[in-house]
Amino acid sequence: MSSPAFDAPLNLRKDRACIDDLLWRLDLPEDTDLTRLPDALREVGLTRRGQASSLPMWVFFSAEDHRLLVVPATGRLQLRVHYATPRDTRRNAARALAEQVARALAAC
Repeated sequence: MSSPAFDAPLNLRKDRACIDDLLWRLDLPEDTDLTRLPDALREVGLTRRGQASSLPMWVFFSAEDHRLLVVPATGRLQLRVHYATPRDTRRNAARALAEQVARALAAC
């Protein structure tokens, strides 16, 4: 089960499968224009690279190698904090990435 949210944008919270504070999820506002999202994410410094699987999803990386997975069909966003991030800073790393996503969404 997802943990309660904390003071962070887009209802940032641990994903159900979260182990060691590495997996997080975000809620998109219902009126989000997903067609503009890839360009907006690039504008805030995220880089689109490859696929996470054969499923139709977008994968973006931060400068620190944290990942943002976007599933356009469902609007699901998952943050994957890089495993080498010290455990005591993972929550802040997730919050910082969520703030980048929130800035991108403001431009959509």
